[in-house]
Amino acid sequence: LMDQMYRMVDSGPAALSRVSTFVAQNPNETVTLTISDLAKRIGTGQATIIRFCQNLGFEGYRDFKIAFAQEIERDRATRDRVLPNAMFQTGDTCIADSFGSLHDALVTSAELLDPAQLDRVVQHLRRADRVDTFGIGVSGICAQIVAQRLVWLGLPAVFHGTPTIALGLARAMSEHSLAIAISHSGITEETVGFLDNAAAAGAMTIAITTRQDTLLSRSAAETILLSGAGPWPDNGSARLVPSVALLVEALARRIG
Repeated sequence: LMDQMYRMVDSGPAALSRVSTFVAQNPNETVTLTISDLAKRIGTGQATIIRFCQNLGFEGYRDFKIAFAQEIERDRATRDRVLPNAMFQTGDTCIADSFGSLHDALVTSAELLDPAQLDRVVQHLRRADRVDTFGIGVSGICAQIVAQRLVWLGLPAVFHGTPTIALGLARAMSEHSLAIAISHSGITEETVGFLDNAAAAGAMTIAITTRQDTLLSRSAAETILLSGAGPWPDNGSARLVPSVALLVEALARRIG
């Protein structure tokens, strides 16, 4: 379902794309809302919600919500498991489950990182006279981690935490600048806007996300894929942070 919704976000009609974006970004909230409440939250009509469900193959909102809730729970059951004692010793199941998710994310992210791409990114970093990073929420924390690490490596990096400022400053970038945008989903409106503005100004653009074909990646010259350990992070989940730390340390070793 999530893949279908992401495709609708990326290429569907504007009204359905808006519904898909909200549902993809707020899965846990969506399954608690009535169709009228969901329509109010999104600012659309109930007929659009029904059309959204029908485009996904359901007769109506009730059938969609049941299937959606089941998919969320199946995903949680898959990733929230206790690892063998040989890998991690603890008497606390919650700690072991959390370790399992983070471990899986790191292993998968390590497999996704392409050495040739990392070398290209290092060259972009070395050539840039300005490196701007941006993200929203936890992705913003990740963007701050990237900027902080680059500063300590002697690079002219800065993190922008306010969307309006980030969008404005991105318009002032040039072909000598580098913009790095981070979004777990790849569909965060402000983050896409930041990278769009930077690209329009002629800057080199890099997206860090967990999905290949997204609105964010379409604005990027380079898309670095990481794993967030499953498509259903809880609101405020920090599951992407270890993978971003892995990425910046891999870059730091190349920068020297």
